[in-house]
Amino acid sequence: MLYIDLVLYSLKSSSNYISESSYEAMGWLKNTPENSVTVSGQFTGNVLPVFSLRPVFIGHSHETANSWEKYMKTMDFFQKSISGERKAFLEENQIAYVYFGIEEKSYANFNPDEEVFLEKVYSNSEVSLYKVK
Repeated sequence: MLYIDLVLYSLKSSSNYISESSYEAMGWLKNTPENSVTVSGQFTGNVLPVFSLRPVFIGHSHETANSWEKYMKTMDFFQKSISGERKAFLEENQIAYVYFGIEEKSYANFNPDEEVFLEKVYSNSEVSLYKVK
């Protein structure tokens, strides 16, 4: 078992290990109010509560109520080309922060820096965090 773990670690398997940049960004969210909900991709949402101690919109499918519906809404949020629809999603679901890392960038259809309703509050080489205004 240790051998398998060492192999996965040496390969930096993203399904088993997160990067230091992701870890730091997730830890930064501890500075937010305890009930602040963050939206991210599903894989990120699986591990984000462990390091941020904050709730997520979508995480583990078996621990997220209405997970399929939330997954589809999350994908719509990241892939919609209409800014107003993204803003409405954040407001309707009382989301306070947007996590924008490697996973989210891989399928996002917008640049959060260009959204007037998002304010960048943290950034490193891999991840940016945005507060919903």
